Amino acid sequence: MDEQQPYLGSPEHPNTAAFVCYITVIGWLIAYFWLYGYHKGNRVVQVHLRQSLFLYLATFVINALLYFLAGQYWVYIIAAILLFIPWAMGAMHAINGREKLIPVIGGISQRLFSFIG
Repeated sequence: MDEQQPYLGSPEHPNTAAFVCYITVIGWLIAYFWLYGYHKGNRVVQVHLRQSLFLYLATFVINALLYFLAGQYWVYIIAAILLFIPWAMGAMHAINGREKLIPVIGGISQRLFSFIG
């Protein structure tokens, strides 16, 4: 008899770990330290852990630079939109269980954080 795959949202489902890492930095920590234990070696989870970590670090650096260099609110809005688009792409790929990389960010994050895995 076939083994049923756990439901999406269950800690045993690999897409759960891949998606949770996109939900705040605390979600990334939960996905890495708790959920990733269920899925050691799963490429989909590794790809999304690396990409989301890169997005969080990039967001922190960009916000810090904008805070000191630009005082206009519209600059923050443009930066938020430009960071939201790759975040949404990564989250959708994670929910669907795809190993697809985010353009530009994906390749860099895979090389930079190759130790995750």
